[in-house]
Amino acid sequence: TANDMRVSVELISQVQAYCNDGHVPAERSGFGVGDEIGSVETIVRMMNFSAAAYGKKGLVFLGALPAAALVDDSMAITNLTGVLRHEVIRAEWSGSMFRPGYFLCVDRESRAVVLSLRGTMRVQ
Repeated sequence: TANDMRVSVELISQVQAYCNDGHVPAERSGFGVGDEIGSVETIVRMMNFSAAAYGKKGLVFLGALPAAALVDDSMAITNLTGVLRHEVIRAEWSGSMFRPGYFLCVDRESRAVVLSLRGTMRVQ
């Protein structure tokens, strides 16, 4: 709907402002968007969980983190989200057709169990 498009554009605008400046200007925080989805900080945090699902190789390839910052795939989760190794319940870093890589962890900051599924890294 038109309202869904408006909300999506506003959220993208807020996330970009937050990533560039570290805060959302008051003139961009209206429209009740935060009430519908959650805070921009939460959205950016969950985007980091999504990125972490690509693991060490994916993040280095995408330029998200330097190779020196990552010892292994689990370190990608810690660097991007703050979730510690022992809070990762299960992780499968290799993916195949219809079986994407993923990790399942406990996020104490948001008091949630997070399942992060990786998208594809290759053209099929």
